[in-house]
Amino acid sequence: MRTDDAQPLARDAKAAGADGLLLAPMSYVPIGEEEVFQYFVAVAEAGDLPLCIYNNPSTTRFTFKDGLIERLSRVPSIVAVKMPLAANEDYAGELARLRQLTPEEFTVGYSGDWGMMDALNAGCDTWYSVVAGFLPVPALALARAAQSGDRETAARLNEDFQPL
Repeated sequence: MRTDDAQPLARDAKAAGADGLLLAPMSYVPIGEEEVFQYFVAVAEAGDLPLCIYNNPSTTRFTFKDGLIERLSRVPSIVAVKMPLAANEDYAGELARLRQLTPEEFTVGYSGDWGMMDALNAGCDTWYSVVAGFLPVPALALARAAQSGDRETAARLNEDFQPL
């Protein structure tokens, strides 16, 4: 909740051998873009690890707008964003827009297992999955099929996940 709490936790994560950080802006009261920007910069600098922005408005009540993602993507150790599923399912449009704003090496991924096939088919860089932790073999098969352009196989494998 506080920068002075998050910074030592980021340092602890590095000392414990973490490869990266995932950070969401949590607050009891509404916060502004500049506050979030400063929070992310402070934690990124303290942790000295690659940091992924967790854009999770349903939990945090804060939505990262394109301009803020663009600003944060210019911070050297902020390397990725974990996006919620596109509300209008226009993954290709959203990815194109974000890729225009961010450095080439900045990655864009999505969470929300029920929309992963569409996000992967549209060309997102990564899939932040819950189900892959429980069913890694079929999840990996779905991801590989979508990333290779095999939409038929991806659709078939995705159908297997529908009961979940």
